Amino acid sequence: MARAIARGYKPVRMTPWIQEWLIASAMVAVGLIALALLVRAGFLRAGAFAGAPERRVGLNGLDLAVGLVVLVLGSTLAQQIISAPREDPPPAATQPAAQASSQPATEPATQPATSPSTQRAGPQESSMHLALTQIAVQLLGEGGVLVFLACRVMGKPQGLREIGLVPRRPLRDIGTGLLATLAAAPLVFDVIAVTALVGDALGHPQPTTAHKMLEAMLNSESRLALALMMVSAVAIAPVVEEAIFRGLVQTVLLEALGRDRRWTTIVVSSVIFTSVHVGSAAWQAMPGLFVLGLILGWLYERSGSLLPSILLHVGFNAVNTAMLLQLSPAGTGGAGSSGG
Repeated sequence: MARAIARGYKPVRMTPWIQEWLIASAMVAVGLIALALLVRAGFLRAGAFAGAPERRVGLNGLDLAVGLVVLVLGSTLAQQIISAPREDPPPAATQPAAQASSQPATEPATQPATSPSTQRAGPQESSMHLALTQIAVQLLGEGGVLVFLACRVMGKPQGLREIGLVPRRPLRDIGTGLLATLAAAPLVFDVIAVTALVGDALGHPQPTTAHKMLEAMLNSESRLALALMMVSAVAIAPVVEEAIFRGLVQTVLLEALGRDRRWTTIVVSSVIFTSVHVGSAAWQAMPGLFVLGLILGWLYERSGSLLPSILLHVGFNAVNTAMLLQLSPAGTGGAGSSGG
């Protein structure tokens, strides 16, 4: 009897669409549980920022303008350095003039119209160029803003600690950042997944990747280029972006709006953080990035340190990168065919 039932049993096969909704529902449940725990612990109550650091470092709109100028100039310089044309030897140095003049008149028609330096770069060169450009912009442009911010507050008493560049309680900040990553990452990915599924139901296909840099990683033909992109996304971007959006932008907003309106400050800075990603990230990722910005801003206001926000940003980007590598054969992100 049991064998007959077993032979007649056919496992139910779920379509990928149903599987995606089930996974998204499970992630939503995890995120809601984490959110409920935060509410129960009082982290979101009206007086949650009662004991938050004052962060009185005297930053204002002029500092924000100077930081923007530093960002633009540094980014432009980085792009100019990486895109500087390579000098190729002139044709006369590799081919005698007499030989060149004796070629048939019809031969040049079969040759490329451009020199090797102006031909379109192959996939490997393109991915390497993109990786180097991204890192150069981060170091010279965004890193320049970080240096400006540090120099600007260094003259204040305990200025680096006040702005959060030097943590007051490193071990506690590390623990806060790790716990925030465990609680917040499911919530952010929930929002992204649900937005993508709703868009898919409305006739907007889900993108393979939600960010242009992730797409470049997926299509990279060079292991070295892939490694550089991963360093850029997981190690460099969280540090410089948190220094800019939380350390500079959010602190200037706090001075302008007042310390009794920290939630307003967090929301406005999160809107700015999200809008900066328009064009580089798919629209399905925007609500998730807004939620991520809220959590990052909340962490900064609660702790007065950039370290928890940086760790959460690192964790989010690392999970994104790890999920991306699973999309490619052998988990190599497309880099397995080239030694770089």
